[in-house]
Amino acid sequence: KNLFMKKTILISLLFCAIISLACVCGGGAPQTNSSPVSADTLRKVNFTEGDDIYSYGDSYTDGYNASPRTTNGYIYLLATDLGSPLTNRAVSGSNSGAAWLALKNDKLAGVNKQVTFMTGVNDYRATTSSTFQVQTLKYIGYIKSAITLQFLKSWIPATSASVSLSGTWDSTTYSGSGLHSKFLYSTSNNATATYTFTDSTLVIGTFGGTNGSFDVTIDGVWKGRYFFSDFSDGNTTQTLIYRGLTNASHTVVVKKIGTTISELDYFGHLKDASVCKPIVIGELPNWNKADYAATIGTNYFPLINNMICAATSEFYGYPVAVAPVNAYLNPETDIDTDNVHPTNTGHVDLFTSFKSVIN
Repeated sequence: KNLFMKKTILISLLFCAIISLACVCGGGAPQTNSSPVSADTLRKVNFTEGDDIYSYGDSYTDGYNASPRTTNGYIYLLATDLGSPLTNRAVSGSNSGAAWLALKNDKLAGVNKQVTFMTGVNDYRATTSSTFQVQTLKYIGYIKSAITLQFLKSWIPATSASVSLSGTWDSTTYSGSGLHSKFLYSTSNNATATYTFTDSTLVIGTFGGTNGSFDVTIDGVWKGRYFFSDFSDGNTTQTLIYRGLTNASHTVVVKKIGTTISELDYFGHLKDASVCKPIVIGELPNWNKADYAATIGTNYFPLINNMICAATSEFYGYPVAVAPVNAYLNPETDIDTDNVHPTNTGHVDLFTSFKSVIN
């Protein structure tokens, strides 16, 4: 009982911390359809006309239900409008984890292009109010990790010889969420992993799943205690971002707290914002109310989209924007009779929402 209460409190505190940042985004449309948000009030990014666009997502981005799909799907409308070649990695029926995996595979293959990323419908259609909190931490973890990948300059596996260890650590092969084929883990209380680097940014890749608590200090200054546990269906990528360091030598220490397993994937660094390709994250779309009210209920959607905004706000100054999908997509008139997928008019509204944050 005490452990359950502890987990509940930690998850609730994380929710509060994320929501407290949401106002920075400038997006975060209301649940029901409203007048389009003025583009001038939104964080915008520059897409280069004629440059390739890579898109990731589910059936919405795949163009499902648009007729014809590769002409009237919203992402195809956007690519045509910008005169840009399109590589569409979206897969109908997939979830946020699959979208992130597709982006990861492209990034590891050296692809560095303009990106759009919108997913979540299938994540939440399989979610109930009782599983909402864990699902949302997973979902936001994938979105934040996708943005990180877009701006990641370099990284080393946590299993690298450059990381010095104290206490008991081990490694295991995992081909799912991680950037590397193996990750580092420990169940030894007070075990540490230490990494020295020269940069003004630091990224720590970890997981949600069986992950227990760990502390992070940089140059002896405590940065926080992190807890991504209670994800019963496997490891989910989670990312910690530290910015504003001096461009000098720094030492980060990750210290294991307690004996529940903690896992580390990689240590990395962000590019200078001026050289980064842009990424636009789409809000979780409001699909037909008769359908989503039967799953998690309508009141959760503003919370989820505020959390998307909060995740992007950690990358202030970088070319990332949130497309205010729900200021344009009307679930009462733009969703077809299957209660989920947009009509041609709905795809036009999706295109308009993405275009509203692109210069």
